[in-house]
Amino acid sequence: ANYDGSFWRSQGDTATGNPATTGSITSDVVAGFGRFTFGLTHTALPVKLISFDARKQNSQVLLSWISADEHDIAQYIVERSNDYRNFFAIGKMPARNAGRTESYALEDFTEVYKAAYYRLRTIEKSGKESLSQVKQINGGQQEGQVVLVNNPVTAHLVLLARNEIQQHFSYTIHHVNGQQVQQGSIQLLNNNRTRLLLQQDVVSGAYLLTLRGTTKSYTIKLLIDSR
Repeated sequence: ANYDGSFWRSQGDTATGNPATTGSITSDVVAGFGRFTFGLTHTALPVKLISFDARKQNSQVLLSWISADEHDIAQYIVERSNDYRNFFAIGKMPARNAGRTESYALEDFTEVYKAAYYRLRTIEKSGKESLSQVKQINGGQQEGQVVLVNNPVTAHLVLLARNEIQQHFSYTIHHVNGQQVQQGSIQLLNNNRTRLLLQQDVVSGAYLLTLRGTTKSYTIKLLIDSR
């Protein structure tokens, strides 16, 4: 740009390089020397987040988002909070960076007791981060509820008994194809967390945990990641 005494006027012709790092500019023909500087007339944003939604589907929550004009985006991280203050990551997805409209989806298999809050963190390759608006999902405070605290599961399950549950349960874990991989018994106490260890030969996949007590039975979906 060249200052003509009143305004800064663009004198650029061709440019090479990256405007965020280094490059060179060849100017148009100018009549004489004067005040020159470098500037940008347009810089594209790394991504435009069109929407971010959370929707309850039976006992799980589907998180979905749509982006446009992606470039230089490293990844997306979906975060959850049970109190609107402390958020933690529940899943990550790499960006496609194809420069077109993209749709993404991720499922949260952990039960929602009272309420859960979700947000999307976008991380650029430069390290810059941005957050979406927070979406709220309300749960049902059912009588005698058993909640799987950690999902996906690695070496053990953590079960939380709610609303006066205090009894002995027999349990089975089945793969979604019907194969039983583990069985046993467990004691659940009201408002206490109980750890259930997985057998070492259980492989990664989608499973169903079935709990059978003297008066109540529960079936919980879970994902096992044995890596």
